Amino acid sequence: MSDPIIIGQRSVVKLTDTSQSGSHTCVAICHEDEDGMIMFVPICTIVGAHENDCELNVGDTPEVKHPSYAAYQLLKYINRENLERMIENGDAAIGGPLADGVFKRLIDGFRSSDHVTPKTRKYFE
Repeated sequence: MSDPIIIGQRSVVKLTDTSQSGSHTCVAICHEDEDGMIMFVPICTIVGAHENDCELNVGDTPEVKHPSYAAYQLLKYINRENLERMIENGDAAIGGPLADGVFKRLIDGFRSSDHVTPKTRKYFE
């Protein structure tokens, strides 16, 4: 049996998009819930108009290679078991946790974003 995969709040996860070429970086913004679901916010490269509640700079995390932003309107919920399978199959990889200051900016952006629904806010809190 393999070692358990540690996925916690602030974990950076790189997901391979099997429908298109490339991969996408996401950050876990809350702990796993009782149903095994983990909420992730995608981190997208800035190209034109974008959400500006939380912008990330090169160096904020090793995965950020270009000026980027937290895409709160694209929040994802991924089941832990599915994520573990994705990691085992090479379709996802865990990076290091975000630094405290960067994570705080991400959470502050979540709380101020107009793209986060009241239902999602309640789930988060």
